[in-house]
Amino acid sequence: MESRTRKAKRNIASSLMAQGVSAACGLIVPQMMIRAFGSELYGATASIAHFLAYISLIEGGIAGVARAALYKPLANGDVNAVSVVYNEITRFFRKIGIVFVIYSAVLACCYRSIAGNSSLEWLFSFGLVLVISISTMGQYFFGISNSILIQSDQRQYVINILSMLTLITNTLFIIMLTYIGCGIIVVKLVSSCIYILRPMVLTLYVKGHYKLLPVRECTRSISLTQKWTALGQHIAYFLHSNTDVVVLTIFADLKTVAVYSVYNMIIAGIRDLTSAFYNGLEAVFGNMYAKGELESLKKVFGYYETLISVISVTLYSATAALIVPFVKLYTMGITDTNYVNAEFAIMAVLAEIVYTLRTPYHYLSNAANRFKETRTAA
Repeated sequence: MESRTRKAKRNIASSLMAQGVSAACGLIVPQMMIRAFGSELYGATASIAHFLAYISLIEGGIAGVARAALYKPLANGDVNAVSVVYNEITRFFRKIGIVFVIYSAVLACCYRSIAGNSSLEWLFSFGLVLVISISTMGQYFFGISNSILIQSDQRQYVINILSMLTLITNTLFIIMLTYIGCGIIVVKLVSSCIYILRPMVLTLYVKGHYKLLPVRECTRSISLTQKWTALGQHIAYFLHSNTDVVVLTIFADLKTVAVYSVYNMIIAGIRDLTSAFYNGLEAVFGNMYAKGELESLKKVFGYYETLISVISVTLYSATAALIVPFVKLYTMGITDTNYVNAEFAIMAVLAEIVYTLRTPYHYLSNAANRFKETRTAA
């Protein structure tokens, strides 16, 4: 219990620090990009990132199930079972990595046609898609299975610290590159190369801190039977997170995407700040559930349920009141499109608070491996 509590404190403290860094960098980078390259090019980068995220639909069936499968063997110190799950998800994500390479190439060829109202040239949009996709390729080939293992072991703070360092480094390079007048493709290429270092460092951390058996030495196999059931829940989350920009890209224009992305950046920052209080929560629930500590689990769940409700209502109420004045100040001097849209701002805030309030229940059902029981509601 003491070790679990210590890990939870580290996770929350590091999450708060990481979200503070993320919020600061998240305010600096978009404004610099808009001022340096204009609303249309910034909208293009946001749009491409969302299109690339569609490949994560394939991964959604396994990440949550894999974490649920790891809680019990990690709690019991079962090296064989941990190794089996880790090896299976590593193979799975390498296959997704190959699919992602093909998908990125197709998107690079077709993006100019998808964004029909833009003034981008085909060769330019082709190169922009490819450079933005590099960091995601690194995640699939090196990082996601390691992240899942670390999160399941209640060591989210490792990922948080690494994320802070990556964000700060990326922001400093973007400031420097835009200051000296580099083009947007060079800026995004350097940014992708910085982010690809994170999964490589996670790989080294896992090799140094976990005794994992290779496939040939594992004495039994584990089938992640609920991965396709969990896919349905991931699709619900994905539609909530990524449909918006794709629809705007196809039916509006990239300047509208830029406007939307500015509001979404603010709301995402508040969401990330709220999530700092429950990062690693699923792993805590999973550890308690695996050990049969149901009474303690009920008490901890009640505490977090109240905490997240109070924090969410407070932060999102403040956001609803301040978001439009902030956007006016943030985009002052940018005249290529109108960034003020109060009706949309309020609607977006209301949508996000409802989604955030369900987080404790979602985490508890995932920790108990109850994907089948909750798939219809999802």
